Amino acid sequence: MANSLGNQVAAPAGDQQQVKASRVGRWTVFLHALFFVLGFTLVFTVLGSAAGLLGRSLNVYMPVIQKLGAILLVIFALTTLGLFRWLVNQITARVDVSQNPAAEALVSVLNFPNR
Repeated sequence: MANSLGNQVAAPAGDQQQVKASRVGRWTVFLHALFFVLGFTLVFTVLGSAAGLLGRSLNVYMPVIQKLGAILLVIFALTTLGLFRWLVNQITARVDVSQNPAAEALVSVLNFPNR
């Protein structure tokens, strides 16, 4: 049998016909590798350019995006500290959530990060 570089590898006696038929030259392997690398280069260049153009067009909204990101970061920090779980426990201990739709909605919203 032939490995990917075209070198001969020990094969059973009946496989000699397949060995000759499946032998791949070094240039074939080199060209396949070259086109693989060129394809990846092209794809990542195009995707990088598209991301740059998208970022440039969103530059106008940067103050809003920064504020939303800060709010999201604070929510993640409070979730990590367990504040929302504590609030849900406090609300459910004091209010019958099944009888109060507003409390049920609030518990659902506060309990969402804990899932």
